[in-house]
Amino acid sequence: MTALINTNHFILYDRSVLAQIQQEAYLGGKPLNLQGAELLVVGSITAFEPDAGGTRGGGGGILGGLLGAFGGGQKRSYVAVDMRIVDAQSGAIVSAFRVEGEATDVDYGGLLGILGPGAALGGGLKQYEKTPMGKALAVMTSKAVEEIIKRTPRSYFKYAPDGKPYQQP
Repeated sequence: MTALINTNHFILYDRSVLAQIQQEAYLGGKPLNLQGAELLVVGSITAFEPDAGGTRGGGGGILGGLLGAFGGGQKRSYVAVDMRIVDAQSGAIVSAFRVEGEATDVDYGGLLGILGPGAALGGGLKQYEKTPMGKALAVMTSKAVEEIIKRTPRSYFKYAPDGKPYQQP
């Protein structure tokens, strides 16, 4: 929803807070003036693979008084959604398409120490980013918004990307 709002093309309604909106209108003593949506965007998750693949490995050894070890790997996640844009008044499917998101997270770590009488030195290295599944969902959402804009007839647009009212041809 946030990504669609940020395109400035559409007016969106969040029906999940309808009861709260009705309560606020009642408390304010003003009539509730809800508008019906022109389009519904619906989707079905057809693939959700947090562990779609990846590799792990590591090694270590002693060389010239240095003790070292390393390890790491990759983790790949994948998500796919079949989406439909439906005209809310007629029920006609305006568009149908599939969007996918895939992301890989790389995780490497290491340890280095010095071997010697009374000497010990250690350190660690680890790269950590958001989960691969979170990244895959973000990629999929971005692609979905691009496709919704591309596949929605311009007659449904309310605003241009600059936020000004869209001039219908």
